[in-house]
Amino acid sequence: MVKFNFIKKSAVVWIIGVFSLAALPLQSVSAADESDEVIEEVVVTGSFIKRKNQSDLASPINIIGLDEINKTGFTDIEDIAETMTFNTSSYGRSDLAGGCCGTSRSIDIRALGISSTLVLQNGKRVASSSSFDGSDYTNIKSLMPVIALQSMETLLDGAAALYGSDAVGGVVNLLPRKQFEGFEMRIGGKDIDASGQHEAQFIVGTQGDRYSGILAVGYEHIDHMRNADRPFTLINNTSSYGSPGTHILQGRPLADDGVSDLILNTETGGLVNYTQLYDDNVGTGTTLQVADPQCYPELVPAYGAVPGGGQPTDQFPLGLCKSTYQPHNSITPEEDTFLVYSVFDIALNDFMNLELEYSGYRRQSRTEFIGSFPQTNGSPIVPASNPLNPFNVDTEWRGRMLGLAYPASSVMNDGDAQRYNATLTGDFAQFFTGDWAQSWTYSLSAQHSQDANEGEAPDADLISIQHALNGFGGQACNVRFDGPAATMTAGQGACYYLSPFGKDLLKTPGTRADGYNSVFQVDSDGNVIYPDQATMMSVLSNNVMARSMRLNDERTLQVIEGFATGDIMELGGGMMGAAIGFQHRDHHRELIVSNFGTTFRQSFNTPQTSGMGGRNVLGIFAEVNMPFTDRFEANVAVRREEYEQYNSTDPKVSLKLGLMDDLTLRATWGTSFRAASLSQSSGGDTNSRVDQTYDPLHPDEDEAAAIGTFRTILIAKNPDLLPEESTNYNIGVSWAPEAIPGLTADIDYFNYEFEKKIRAEGAQDVLRSDPCGPAITRDTTSTIPNAQNLDQFPNCPSVVGPVTIVSIGYFNTGSTSVSGIDANIGYGMDVLGGELTANWVTTYMMEYDVQTLDGGPITDGAGWRNFGPRIPVPEVRSNLILNYSKGPHNYNATARYISSLQDDIAGRPATLADIAAWNSLDLQYSYNFGETADYTLTVGAQNVTDEMPDTIPYAYLARLHNPFGRQLYARFAVSLD
Repeated sequence: MVKFNFIKKSAVVWIIGVFSLAALPLQSVSAADESDEVIEEVVVTGSFIKRKNQSDLASPINIIGLDEINKTGFTDIEDIAETMTFNTSSYGRSDLAGGCCGTSRSIDIRALGISSTLVLQNGKRVASSSSFDGSDYTNIKSLMPVIALQSMETLLDGAAALYGSDAVGGVVNLLPRKQFEGFEMRIGGKDIDASGQHEAQFIVGTQGDRYSGILAVGYEHIDHMRNADRPFTLINNTSSYGSPGTHILQGRPLADDGVSDLILNTETGGLVNYTQLYDDNVGTGTTLQVADPQCYPELVPAYGAVPGGGQPTDQFPLGLCKSTYQPHNSITPEEDTFLVYSVFDIALNDFMNLELEYSGYRRQSRTEFIGSFPQTNGSPIVPASNPLNPFNVDTEWRGRMLGLAYPASSVMNDGDAQRYNATLTGDFAQFFTGDWAQSWTYSLSAQHSQDANEGEAPDADLISIQHALNGFGGQACNVRFDGPAATMTAGQGACYYLSPFGKDLLKTPGTRADGYNSVFQVDSDGNVIYPDQATMMSVLSNNVMARSMRLNDERTLQVIEGFATGDIMELGGGMMGAAIGFQHRDHHRELIVSNFGTTFRQSFNTPQTSGMGGRNVLGIFAEVNMPFTDRFEANVAVRREEYEQYNSTDPKVSLKLGLMDDLTLRATWGTSFRAASLSQSSGGDTNSRVDQTYDPLHPDEDEAAAIGTFRTILIAKNPDLLPEESTNYNIGVSWAPEAIPGLTADIDYFNYEFEKKIRAEGAQDVLRSDPCGPAITRDTTSTIPNAQNLDQFPNCPSVVGPVTIVSIGYFNTGSTSVSGIDANIGYGMDVLGGELTANWVTTYMMEYDVQTLDGGPITDGAGWRNFGPRIPVPEVRSNLILNYSKGPHNYNATARYISSLQDDIAGRPATLADIAAWNSLDLQYSYNFGETADYTLTVGAQNVTDEMPDTIPYAYLARLHNPFGRQLYARFAVSLD
């Protein structure tokens, strides 16, 4: 169970906030002239030395402020991150390969990996989440309501010298609206084909002489959307473990009289003599693999062009009976998200302030899947004694019981995150009288944050299925640990039989309207008796979808940190500033697996074990800023972090040179590092997943066509992983020509050189490179008929069985290189009494060299799908934003472009089609009205032209493209002082 009760804690925050606001009179906004305002120096993202403006930094930084957020119609922080051109791809959305559950979102600067971007909330770390491959990342959906966001600032070069591990690609800092005063509320919704969204958010703020604070609450609901609802996910992606399935006959089949040949009427092949088929093909063995006799597409109603029934291979009646499993699966889950954020600042005296901060997140989601998963972990036996077994011999059954003929199954998942922080800031002038103390300030903070995800993975119980095939199915059938009780009779009384054969799937083949036919009993004379539909579904629920593995993955982070900053001496360009500080982090992770999830009884999911791990990290850092002249300054920072196994010292040097008043050059150089995550390196829990792979030896699997089988992927922890090491530099220029008022241009070249990059081996890469190697486990009880490509792999014997497990591990790779260019050009001018602004933002990836196998080659991944590491890297991401404001009216248009990609799903074959470029256009209009413009009505559309992702193997690039299509929205906001 989740340790922190979100509702109770949120209620406490509400009560505190409401009583605080009620007790403290709202102050009116100051009407002082802006020219009289004193610009206070503050700590900005990318430095611990106080500065007047973020632009004083030499490091490249991207700022998305409150005004831009309102003009572009972002609903949540996920919307903002998805449009960042430097956010090469984002983990978290469901696709046909990952399957579940699409309830989180990450930021991945420069495609360096989701663990290589450090996300801060109000300048502080938060507890991380974990991906399927064990990488840690911050779920940006769990941080704060977008109505509480003042700006989203991204430092676009390595920053380990200041922030420590994980700040390899850069730092994203979400800053709240601390100075907000009054009340603001907004409600809205989106119309999405086959889905929808609605939201409600509000913020309350107060400002006093010795206090200030805000309380923000947000709620968002997203409707469920299935693969069947989009053309690019409604594809015939088949599984070799299909419905009704494939049977391996354990003996020579005969007719009911035990003497005559067995002749069955099949829909696909007409009359088939299975006895003769057995005699002609069994050879020196005793078993024969055949497709279900009633394996044909029309057995179950189709979903558009995708067949609902079985799909036999060309060898029918031999071969496999495959079927698709995707139409019922979710693209996006049904999801309810609650967010609370509050920060209060209290002046304890004239020198000291206490800031108290809380954020809370609660998610409840429902994801749908096909009725039951395939039985890849074992093949139940349909005994000859089963009255509806047409072969009259035992058969080993490979398939899934509940295919597309049956309703979808639902998976419930919960997420919970909390963060508590207290920060004490003050002036040294309170304690010291020297001149130096007048500029030096300090900050001490302590926080506790937690991120927990609890979910279920429903699965068939192989033992329960076997009992039902033997005639002992049903909740009231007394089946004990050692088998059925002596008083139980197969298929009678409280016990029921299960038939997996296609002929018994539906009462009327081709329609679900008349009900199902797969559960039955027999009377004393051996006659088959079918129960009512409610009883039939009860037996199926009890014996097929009989169990659910529950997982609770909880992370906690406790941080104590502090720093001091102030002036040292006067230089030619101003005061030399410095900062020194420390940080102590306590990371802890615990995975709790329910009992069923630890067993080998699951038909599809992999056995997992509970476990925990943790570590402590101590960091110290120092920073110096030296303005040598009015036009030239240097900034130097260094940080040392110590772990139990290793330590790292990382410097950073930044230079800024003003060539002219309107032209500035800047450059940064530094090193960064990232320690392995707890999931990758420590703890007694097992890390595994199920993924679709393609066996190059199996004649019925085709990687290029995405025809494969979901298999168990075991990921071994590696306690000897070394931290990633990176050297990066950035060279940039900023130009704001006086001759062209309103024009600004920032262009930067970035370069990262990695060593010891931590990656999980690609399961498909391992299987493709050595399909009979030590990392591949194959079934030794059966064989692949007509196995192919055996001569290409010396390790393979002449007879091989199906792949059951692919074992991969984490490793430190060789060098990886990333380089490219960021461009941000803006222009503003007055037009027809209003203000017109244009902004063009582009990221061009020149180089992305990546290694996916331990000891394998380094390949150029820029402009490629990169199926192995699953990080698509388009060469160009570009946004063009036009905005026009006049009086109460505001118009906004945003065009977005993502360049095409070459597909490498099958080893970069020349015949594989490119993944088309993505173009979308967003439009928004807002109108302010009321006596003091307190009300705002906004209407708009995202992806006006209803651009859909390109259909590719695995349907679409979930990390890059948006599956919703056109989204029409309306929003109403109220803002009161």
